[in-house]
Amino acid sequence: MKLTRILPLAAALLALASPVALAGKGKGAGKSDPAKMAARLAHKAAKPFDKNKDGSITGDEIAELRTAFEADKTGPLKPLDRNANGKLDDNEIAAIHFRKPSEGGKKKKTV
Repeated sequence: MKLTRILPLAAALLALASPVALAGKGKGAGKSDPAKMAARLAHKAAKPFDKNKDGSITGDEIAELRTAFEADKTGPLKPLDRNANGKLDDNEIAAIHFRKPSEGGKKKKTV
């Protein structure tokens, strides 16, 4: 008798909990988060500085990126300054990675 009452209740709770648990997953996850969106845009803005297309900002590219950031600290590169100290530190620049053309469809976590 108790089992016939518990099973429908458990099924109802599961049905209510499933959409909530899945809400943060899927293709559109994180797209409405302004901080993540800004980081993606900053990453795209930094990509042209990878002149040798090695997937990261290295060598002379670092100086060019820093110069561009200094010229407009409130511009599209601002989210790269993660500690908000007004300059791009070595660690912040080292964290920038791009997918190399040879990697095909494999995605690499960035920014």
